[in-house]
Amino acid sequence: MKSKSVGLIIFILGLSIFSYPYISKSYYDYIYRQEVESIEDSFSDASDSDNLYAEQVSYNENAISELDEIEQANVTFKDDSPENQVDFSDTNVLGTMSIPAIDLYYPIYDGASDENLYQGLARVTGTSYPVGGINTNAVIAGHNGLAGKIYFSDIDQLVTGDLIQIQNRHEKLTYEVYDTAIIKPDQVSALAIIPGQDTLTLLTCIFLPDSVDRYLVYARRIENPTEEREGQEAQDNSSIEEKNPEDEKNPKLDQSSIIQHIELFVQRYGSILVILITGSFMIYWIFIRDTKR
Repeated sequence: MKSKSVGLIIFILGLSIFSYPYISKSYYDYIYRQEVESIEDSFSDASDSDNLYAEQVSYNENAISELDEIEQANVTFKDDSPENQVDFSDTNVLGTMSIPAIDLYYPIYDGASDENLYQGLARVTGTSYPVGGINTNAVIAGHNGLAGKIYFSDIDQLVTGDLIQIQNRHEKLTYEVYDTAIIKPDQVSALAIIPGQDTLTLLTCIFLPDSVDRYLVYARRIENPTEEREGQEAQDNSSIEEKNPEDEKNPKLDQSSIIQHIELFVQRYGSILVILITGSFMIYWIFIRDTKR
């Protein structure tokens, strides 16, 4: 019996070490999702939102074109420092970013300082504010994964056509990915404004210990797809004059929506479920199976 107990302890310790990254990721995903919702709600209630938004638009319109105004963001791929904690006490929040393709939801802060990058994503100083407009390019930096957090670890999975949404103090903007690049930290020309365009650039480091290169994702502004869908739905609803009572009693969920929710659940919790099922089987095998002999 003693050997069984030792074996169980070793198994539980191993299971805990193996499952920690997944549990930690789920925890921080929840924390950041809550914060994103809180920030977006606060924008509609804040009395100074309109003034701050106007200042950001004015900055973009009068932005200095010299590239040496753009700072190099101190993004990394790992950090074990004790100050790497979630702290949303800063008031310099610019908005939020969501990328459904990689299940990313984070706040955006002003200035790519160490503190801001620990809390979420950050605008690179010297680039446009994320408020849209012709002749703008907002460069948003993020770490390539810190302990238990994802940040921009998965942006290398983005492909042409994926959507990135920015909620600022005034409206929601949608950008479509069209290109990627790998650059050196001093290649700030890759972050320059493209004349006549409204673009967004995501910036992070390369996931290699000795690499100093930066990974970029370029996206171009498009019309909000949600608004287009809402307009189409309104048009469809206006053409429906009668409703079938049986349909109201037996509502049918949209199949694509169900599949999307299932995929999202598997992405978030699939690894944890596998660990729990495997752990339960091992406990059964160690104890119950032996007692039946």
